Amino acid sequence: MNKIIVFFTLNLMILSCNQPTGQSADQKKAEDFRLTKIEPVSGNKDVSVNTNFCLTFNQRVSKDQLGTLFFKTVQQPGQNDQKLKLIHQINCHMEINEQQVIIIPWFEFSEKTIFNDLRIEGFCGSQQQCMVVFQDQAYHIITEEKIDSTNPVIVNIDPEDKSSGISLDQPLIVEYSENIDPNSTGIIGFEQPVVQWTNQSDWSIENNVLTFFPQAGWQAGVNYQGIIIKGFTDLAGNEMDLYTQDYSFTTINKLNLINSSFENGDLQPLDWAMKSSGEVEKSNLYASQGQSSASFTSLTSSISGRELISSVFPIERVNLKVISFFLTSSPVENTKISLKFYFYQDEGGELPAEKAYLTQTSQNLSTIDLWEKISWDRLAEDIPADANFAQIAIRVCYVKNIGTNEDRVYFDQIEIWQ
Repeated sequence: MNKIIVFFTLNLMILSCNQPTGQSADQKKAEDFRLTKIEPVSGNKDVSVNTNFCLTFNQRVSKDQLGTLFFKTVQQPGQNDQKLKLIHQINCHMEINEQQVIIIPWFEFSEKTIFNDLRIEGFCGSQQQCMVVFQDQAYHIITEEKIDSTNPVIVNIDPEDKSSGISLDQPLIVEYSENIDPNSTGIIGFEQPVVQWTNQSDWSIENNVLTFFPQAGWQAGVNYQGIIIKGFTDLAGNEMDLYTQDYSFTTINKLNLINSSFENGDLQPLDWAMKSSGEVEKSNLYASQGQSSASFTSLTSSISGRELISSVFPIERVNLKVISFFLTSSPVENTKISLKFYFYQDEGGELPAEKAYLTQTSQNLSTIDLWEKISWDRLAEDIPADANFAQIAIRVCYVKNIGTNEDRVYFDQIEIWQ
């Protein structure tokens, strides 16, 4: 009988040892579900731009109800203050690992971004208790400033290598792998002909694109070969490596006009005559640059019929990209001007090409300034394949049923480029 009593007493002692000290089981179960740690910690000024947020709770986190992380103020350099609310499957992914929630944003933060005034709410524990709203107005972190040590690299140049028929005012577009300092200096040049430019007024820089155009323009009919670019830096001050390539392009050529006027004679490659009725009036009185000008002595309401037409000139087929025609004119109310190309197989202009002519779009003379330059272009693919020579015809008429108070239009300073 005594043995039984002793055995019973020992059992009672063992059961009491299994009970935890301090809180009872019921007290532990009733403990509030709460946040115990936040990473990155407040005050961190070197947070990665790809940072994740880690929340640690005092209990296992339920996967069935995920809350939100909210910053009342987010300050990005050069932008107005914003707010940021991270919500699962909206702009971030949340992973649950026992007592931790890892919040992974779907985007990269900007450098030197300041996060202020943190609020966390809506997370619940596995025992179906949810947290009390956590707010820390003093919480702040700052993302890191990346150190850029990479040199900028040229990734594209326009016009394309070995292009031809480049107009004398066409810029050279240089595209870099990253943004370039708009105030950086450098050198752009060619090996043939030997030229280089160092003046910042010859180029402009916007983001990662450098647009270059020499103030004096390109030379006509020149093959620029062997490009050289150096000295330009990115926003961090990293200088590009010397860039040398066997890159080339050829500029458009200009028909050899001595004084760019309508004066006929041995010094001019073109003679001008009025087709159909009328005469060509030549006078220094109306010339814009002291040379002879030409005019229509009368106008009609029809665009056809009266043409101030040039003599025949050759089409330079080698590297031909475009034929451009320029002239200056006096303004005339209610009056339009157009251009017509005549194409021939022979130098004498007796054997028309398969497509004998092309008419250019008319332009309004009512809105131009005195001696303003007017231009037309005709692409090489539009010119008949069997055309070796051409004539230019200037055609003028007033708007039908409106008329004009002027009885003539004056022209000067012709240019033909091809």
